[in-house]
Amino acid sequence: MSQTVGANCFAGKRGGTLIGTRDVPGLAGGSQYSSATTKLAIPDATPDGTYYVCAYSDSGQMVDELNEANNTRCTAATYLIGPDLAVSALSATKSGVAMYVTDTQRNLGNQGAGAFSVAFYLSLDAAFNPSDTFLGSRSLTSLAGGGIWNSKTTRFAIPSGMAVGYYRVLAVTDSGAVVSELNEANNTKNTTGTYRVP
Repeated sequence: MSQTVGANCFAGKRGGTLIGTRDVPGLAGGSQYSSATTKLAIPDATPDGTYYVCAYSDSGQMVDELNEANNTRCTAATYLIGPDLAVSALSATKSGVAMYVTDTQRNLGNQGAGAFSVAFYLSLDAAFNPSDTFLGSRSLTSLAGGGIWNSKTTRFAIPSGMAVGYYRVLAVTDSGAVVSELNEANNTKNTTGTYRVP
């Protein structure tokens, strides 16, 4: 008789999310075993968090067993589930009173991110400060996980009345802090070069 082995993600070994199954066509007695590596997709609706992966043998309860209490086992290790947005590349060119900024947003996490915005600033140093001069922003409707990236060149007008100086361009991904990320410390990047303004 065939049976199904279910694989689940469990947050702290409590409520689980089914991530897939595999079928075992039959298994002889006498401590025989069936081993397999199965690729399972993490559902996008899975809440962010730290998870164990648990296997549930005979998940369909098709086999009458001598002991029904030993059908589950979880990994000792835990796994972080969620998106992780990062600015992986940033460059700019100045033309007259405009900046042409090319940025690449990458989702380093293992789960997709919903809509978010990227804000751009002019700064006299390499550290982002809310008092830096806002250039503008661009929006993304979503970004899948697994290292998927989105790159775009955007034209921004340089604000008038700025003090003369050499400025870097800074990019801040998820500037509205609407995406819950595995790592919130890699959301900013600055250009290596500076640009004389005005």
